[in-house]
Amino acid sequence: MRIGAAKVGLQASVTALVVIGVAVAISACGSGGAVSTAAVPPAHVSADPCSVTVAATHHSNLRSRCQRGGEIASFERPVQPPSAKVASATCATPAIVQAYAQDDWLGLARSLAVAPVGCVEAWISVPTEIGKDGAWLTTRPHMKEDFARIGANVHPMPEVNFNDWNAWGKQHPDVSWLDRGVRARAEMEQAGYRFNEGDRWVLNEVPVGAVADSADRAAVRDLVRGLQGSSRMPTGVIYVVTAMQSEQATPSLRASLKEWFADEPFWAVMRTAAVAWSVEAYASIKSTCAPHSTAQQQVDALRDYAFFRERFAKSLSLPDEAAVRTVLQRGVPLANNAWSWADAYGYTAVSRSEMERFAALQVAAMARTLPGEDHLTIGFAWAPKRPDGVSSAAFRRDLAALTATIRDAIVNENRTDDRAATSPCRYATATLANWWN
Repeated sequence: MRIGAAKVGLQASVTALVVIGVAVAISACGSGGAVSTAAVPPAHVSADPCSVTVAATHHSNLRSRCQRGGEIASFERPVQPPSAKVASATCATPAIVQAYAQDDWLGLARSLAVAPVGCVEAWISVPTEIGKDGAWLTTRPHMKEDFARIGANVHPMPEVNFNDWNAWGKQHPDVSWLDRGVRARAEMEQAGYRFNEGDRWVLNEVPVGAVADSADRAAVRDLVRGLQGSSRMPTGVIYVVTAMQSEQATPSLRASLKEWFADEPFWAVMRTAAVAWSVEAYASIKSTCAPHSTAQQQVDALRDYAFFRERFAKSLSLPDEAAVRTVLQRGVPLANNAWSWADAYGYTAVSRSEMERFAALQVAAMARTLPGEDHLTIGFAWAPKRPDGVSSAAFRRDLAALTATIRDAIVNENRTDDRAATSPCRYATATLANWWN
């Protein structure tokens, strides 16, 4: 997502949001009741995510999001087909891919569409575009048709961005978060999405403040209620900002998570709406690819980081354990296939060949079969950024190779025969992060 990975720390982020944020929210009657007809205070609006103060305590590429131009739908690169070995793969069921795309969503779809038949089904987020009022709230048209032309195994997911609706709310404080969700859903349906027929929506950038700030949680909860609408089954994919891999599971983080998990109304709504719960586990090469570590040690470190919240929640006695654990069991962490970034997401400012190894390692670590399902699931972020000194033509060739590596790694994990072993990644100054001690 546009919120990437280099922030000062979760505690500082939470503090900034709590101090600056307006602690007022529209309350709903339970998780699904009607909004009170009594006098309603202004809808809660968190601190402006694009302010200098708040941006400094968040992932660093938030500043890029706050200076948005027209995102690139596709770099129009060539599509690299699977190798002969991958092309011959047999898969019992398709692996479900949940991909966040900051840019190049059509290019990513083209690469995933040529996976061996029956091995990959991909859901790829599509960002909003600027509307007539200057706000970044408008669902891009024709995406369903564009994806259908690419392949039957790739599907768009329209994005609803929490920070964009937050910024819009500063000019429309009388519009509740619930009503914002209703409006966003109506716009997505006008663009052709049918959520009662299998389509999915994405809520992007659930704020780090939601961990500790009850008002932020109420805002997210009510927005999701509006987005879910009358859908009978969960239809939303929720992207949740989290701490950097280089940070630690501090006592303050554990205390904040415990408070969050105890928020019964919040988790009741997420249980109803979230088909996938995606923590931004944007791993860093500098925190994974220690020179003398084995592939298994690196995989274990990545899993500890990606699934820390699920593991921690199991150690707690919670007011509504069933709701929390149901949502977390739908956990599809977003791996870090954003290349090449030195100051956002996790560190990936390395050669394409080094990034390919890191990407394949993350697939091996984070792909999982969710409880009650029979297919493999994997999530990742895709945000191409051309390295300095690399020509446009070379960059596009690199992207073709990198997306092929990601696709083939997913097929390798999902195939029923002849699976290749996972190789470790290497970076001279890297250390192995420890997220469970």
